[in-house]
Amino acid sequence: SSVMREGYNTIMLNGRGAAGLRPRKLPLPLGAMMKLWVNRHRTEQAAEPWQVVEIPLRATARADEDCRHQVAIAGATTKDEASKHLRTALLATVFRHEVALVSGPEGIRKTSSLFSDHRRIHNRVAKGDRLPSIYAFNDYETARTKCDDFNRLWNGRIFQAVVLPSFSEAYSEARHALSLTEITIATAASMGAPNVFAAIRLLQPEVLD
Repeated sequence: SSVMREGYNTIMLNGRGAAGLRPRKLPLPLGAMMKLWVNRHRTEQAAEPWQVVEIPLRATARADEDCRHQVAIAGATTKDEASKHLRTALLATVFRHEVALVSGPEGIRKTSSLFSDHRRIHNRVAKGDRLPSIYAFNDYETARTKCDDFNRLWNGRIFQAVVLPSFSEAYSEARHALSLTEITIATAASMGAPNVFAAIRLLQPEVLD
């Protein structure tokens, strides 16, 4: 959440762990420094001229395109009927669009529909490569529940789901198991470490073990 505007030479710190940090000032405002850095970068290039190449991100379909399955889903009279139409819609959407936002009421089986067709979706996206897939959830309790649901559905055949904790979550679990104090961003900065991971490696190697 920290930000630095071009007219300033000091970063404005926001967010977790920011209170104990004392950033050093730039010699000049950020805007001026950016020009200096860009020019220095240009002069350090080899014989090739310095240039910026922009790659535009183009949507695979219009964002306002109507879902052709929406009428069928809206007209369903039972939960099973709505879920059946939703599963068809999800599969068709995945095959047509790289990015899609699906919105629906809780309990209509959005996630379980994806789980049921996971193999078809995975094979279509991975194109034969043995690549992992990722599902993201709001919290670890939900992630563990959904992980169990996925594994019950596939029963160890082809796919096996595991819950992947974030770095901070894994560190918190290991730290509590070892009864160690937390190394914060401020702690790492005060000892000259480039980041929290480097400070943990130096001060708490048993955490990495």
